[in-house]
Amino acid sequence: MIERLMGLDVADNDGYQAYREAMSPLLERIGGGFRYDFTIAKTLRNSAGHEINRVFITTFRIGRRETASSTMKPIGRPGGGSSRPQ
Repeated sequence: MIERLMGLDVADNDGYQAYREAMSPLLERIGGGFRYDFTIAKTLRNSAGHEINRVFITTFRIGRRETASSTMKPIGRPGGGSSRPQ
C-alpha cells in the first residue's frame, strides 16, 4: 500500500468538496481513496512557503503485478480552483 500526505491552502471550501466528490470514484477505481481528511486551525511548523489549512492522506493498493506508475494516471483538478498542493 502507498500512502501520500498532502497539505493544501484551500480558499474555496465548496470547490474543494466538489473536487473530493469527483476524485473519490476515480481513486476507488484504481484501488485508492481518501483515508484521512483534516481541517487545520493552527499550524505549528510549516516549511511549505504558504499557508496550510487542510491536510489529507490518500491511499493506493498496489498488487503483485502493478506498480504505482502503472496504476496511477495524472488526474486534473475539476474547475481549477485555488487549492495549492504542498
